Amino acid sequence: MCSLPKEMLRNFDTIKDGLMKRFGRKDPPTTVRRKLSEIRQRQESNEEFGKEIRRLVTRAYPGVDLLLQDQLAAEAFLKGYKNSKIAYDVLNKKPTTLNEAIELVTFQEHNFKATVGRDQEMQRRDKTRRVSWFDEEDSDSELKTQRVKAPTYVSLDSLDERLKKIELMFLKDQEKRLAKIEQLGISTAKTKGNCFNCNSSGHFAKECPSRSRSPSPKPTSRSTTPPGKNINCTRIPNQGRALRVPVKINDVEALAVIDTGADATVVSEEVANRAGIIPDASKQVRLLNATNNSEMSAFGGVTATIQMGDKSYNWKIFIAPIRDPILLGIDFMKKIDATIHTGQGNIEVDGQMVIGTVTSDNEEPYACSIVKAASDIIIPAASERIVIGRVVDPAPDKQAVLEVNTLPGGIQVGSCLVNMNRKVPVRLLNLRDHDVTIKRDFVLGKLTEVEDQLPEPSTTETDNEESESQILVDSCQKIVPEHLKELFKESVVKLSGTQKQSVADLLSEYADIFAKSDFDLGKFTAVQHQIDTSDAKPVRQPARRTPLGFMKEEEEHLKKLLDKGIVVPSKSNWASPVVLVRKKDGSVRWCVDYRRLNQLSTKDAYPIPKIDECLDTLSGATLFSTLDLMWGYHQIEVAPDARPKTAFITKYGLFEFTRMPFGLSGAPSTFQRVMELVLQGLQWTFLLIYLDDVIVTGKDFNEHLDRLREVNERFRLHGLKLKAKKCQLFQTQVLFLGHIVSCEGVSTNPEVVMDVVNWPTPRSVKELQAFLGLSNYYRRFINGYAQIASPLYSLTKKGMKFVWCQEQEMAMNKLKQALTSALVLAYPLVEGTFILDTDASNFSIGAVLSQEVSGMERVVAYASRRLGCSQQRYCVTRRELLAVVAFCHHFKHYLLGRRFILRTDHSSLAWLFRFKSPQGQLARWLEELCQYSFTIQHRAGKSHNNADALSRIQENTCDCYHAGSSVSSLPCKGCKHCAKVHQQWARFEDDVDDVVPLATRRLRQEETEEDSDSTVCNWLEGINPEDMKEAQKADKDISVVYRWVENAAKPD
Repeated sequence: MCSLPKEMLRNFDTIKDGLMKRFGRKDPPTTVRRKLSEIRQRQESNEEFGKEIRRLVTRAYPGVDLLLQDQLAAEAFLKGYKNSKIAYDVLNKKPTTLNEAIELVTFQEHNFKATVGRDQEMQRRDKTRRVSWFDEEDSDSELKTQRVKAPTYVSLDSLDERLKKIELMFLKDQEKRLAKIEQLGISTAKTKGNCFNCNSSGHFAKECPSRSRSPSPKPTSRSTTPPGKNINCTRIPNQGRALRVPVKINDVEALAVIDTGADATVVSEEVANRAGIIPDASKQVRLLNATNNSEMSAFGGVTATIQMGDKSYNWKIFIAPIRDPILLGIDFMKKIDATIHTGQGNIEVDGQMVIGTVTSDNEEPYACSIVKAASDIIIPAASERIVIGRVVDPAPDKQAVLEVNTLPGGIQVGSCLVNMNRKVPVRLLNLRDHDVTIKRDFVLGKLTEVEDQLPEPSTTETDNEESESQILVDSCQKIVPEHLKELFKESVVKLSGTQKQSVADLLSEYADIFAKSDFDLGKFTAVQHQIDTSDAKPVRQPARRTPLGFMKEEEEHLKKLLDKGIVVPSKSNWASPVVLVRKKDGSVRWCVDYRRLNQLSTKDAYPIPKIDECLDTLSGATLFSTLDLMWGYHQIEVAPDARPKTAFITKYGLFEFTRMPFGLSGAPSTFQRVMELVLQGLQWTFLLIYLDDVIVTGKDFNEHLDRLREVNERFRLHGLKLKAKKCQLFQTQVLFLGHIVSCEGVSTNPEVVMDVVNWPTPRSVKELQAFLGLSNYYRRFINGYAQIASPLYSLTKKGMKFVWCQEQEMAMNKLKQALTSALVLAYPLVEGTFILDTDASNFSIGAVLSQEVSGMERVVAYASRRLGCSQQRYCVTRRELLAVVAFCHHFKHYLLGRRFILRTDHSSLAWLFRFKSPQGQLARWLEELCQYSFTIQHRAGKSHNNADALSRIQENTCDCYHAGSSVSSLPCKGCKHCAKVHQQWARFEDDVDDVVPLATRRLRQEETEEDSDSTVCNWLEGINPEDMKEAQKADKDISVVYRWVENAAKPD
């Protein structure tokens, strides 16, 4: 007050403000929360202690719901209550309010004192109290009574006699213990080490017979003990309330007592012998016991390696006859910068928690362990989560309590009773206004075994894992927003517990990019849709009458579009009618008939990806996620000058779109441009974009999770929103672009296949074209599709009369059968050799592209096409060559720039590629093939079935076309089929310089004229292929050509 200026002393408000600034400062919530976790009940009553708890909770958690504050106060009250037994019993009853906890404690307190407490009190009074700890149960009156009962004087003779008796009893007791050790055959370190007092073996200095038993703290002779500095050392007995932590000294495990009153770190003689520590006899010092000011001899100047947790330290120690294995003094605690948590019995060293060992009344240590985070965890702001923690030292047969704890970042760890399995549930509460991330393996808390184990039903490891998984699912369901719970449930069916937790974190983190309703739309402004109509005059169409069943939906939908600003009233000269369509789910699709506008619009040339290219990029992935935008077109703005052209007319008036509507011819290109702009750099690497369909791939869960997070961040950055109902996350197979995509490859969509299978018999060309359009979508899965569908396509020719016959019915059934048995096609890989098998028939050509990886050959794609009328007149060799040329070009995106294998059942092709002077069409084809690098392999026809048509539709044929060398000499007298075959032979002979594939004809020589330059071949009946082969080899003329074909040799 005196320091304040006189002007301030004259005003009450200024005096009040000054006093408040000086004396009214409040601790921040973090400091109060620390006080709350350390507070313990002393002499105050339960009501007084409860009031203090409530006051601290109110200051520690400001702004928190009152019910939650009351629950936190109840937990803090029980944690700090003076009787742990009563607190444990009340905690199991799960009180929800502080008043309820106080009532239960008071009730239990009376019962405890009337039964168990009475016996424990009597036993406690009979025990010798430890002098190193203050016992709250001692009262001044009891101490005074003890002092009065003590004798006021005693004679010297009596004292001397008592001293001799005590010394005799001590020696006898020592002899008994040594005899017992020898009887049991126990070899201890006592027989190995020497006494530090008399340098004899067989005992330690503290049991040395020659050691002075004088109660005087001073040595009898200064000449026997070298002078040294006095070092304070609190010598704590082996029993009592001491904080003990596990350490290693020179790789020898031991329990060390934390003694903050000791100036030095002391190791017992027994541990020193086990650790191989040799004391330096020349460096003897005196250790002062701070509890009774007595001294003990010790040896110093020894350096040992002390390991605590994962850290190791080289530190100077003293070796002395102490009862505890190791005393860690304040010198070592300062060195490692340790934080001692007295309330929890732990030590924190360099961010790592070292769990102390708790000792029960019967000196059996409790089972203790630390709990670490099993994975990275995100705790959303102002929320509670139940996560799975990993127990470092599990003990499944024991029950333990997870102690209340406060983690860095203000995360509160709730108390719970669990079995010490490998994984336990942990309650985490984040009271901050922002999310907090906890990294994997971060210490969440400490498990301490309970004294009274509760009976539990027998469970197996599988039951435990299922229970943990269910706990995680229930916990994750709580943090996942309501509009994403169904997506979360469908996404985690095949995931582990920690993976489910990661998915929940992902959905919670990016909940804002998922639309909460049908008209919760994003807005992309970087690109606006343009409609270029040049100088075309506006087109104005009249409104169409709305069906009665759609009137209500039309009005409601229009109102929602107006409320969201998607459409606005218009004064445009353009007008297009509205068409309402009922969707599968019963809702109404609002469409505008923009056909007249599209005819006047300049088309956007921005490319739309090819479906085959998209599917080929998915190789190597094992997890897939598909993302779909909510009304994707409506999230893109229309350019202001183009909005009048989008005007539509209804009975409610004229309106125009501010967002891009459906039905515009340029809308797909604009949307593809927007999606590739948003996800630029990611396309063709680990995701594919086809309009509003986005698929994200990954080789494992963690990689896939990171990629999804990156994609979601892009959507958030550009203000786009997804439709949760149409998204699929972390799936092993998904439906993408009408195909089932999995790690095995690409297969047909069963739903579409069933539509094809159940397709009725077409009754018109239009119905047949619809069927062919649907089946043609999967032609890459059908071997020989063109050949099978040839009779069906013949009915679609212009001017052809539609007559459905048995031939068309068979072709349709074979297409259905081929679709239902279609193989799963493999993804093309960068490594592996491609194999192209080609084949030709009279009316079509076909090919199979496969790839050999790790010794396994898998089909990548099928291809086929019908031959034109002129191509059907080609000879067999020319058709085979046409198949090679056509399908090398068809699969050039796989084959160009790499060597592949070309397999064919036509051996003449191997020779044709080395033809000397090709001309005409043959020359052009060979030039086309020069850009490819391949090796030709001939495969017999019976082994070449994969490139043959699955079902060759039989036509009217004649079997005697090879029965003569001329058409007139054939048994059929030259039918249409045989004449066609002979014409093809003749044409081939002219085109390839009279080199005839005679090995393919079944002919025999009727007459042989040695002086003649020609041979006459006639029909040979009853000869089999093997006999024909031998006859050809033996023939004078044919054997020459046979060797050319067999050896693929070029004739001179």
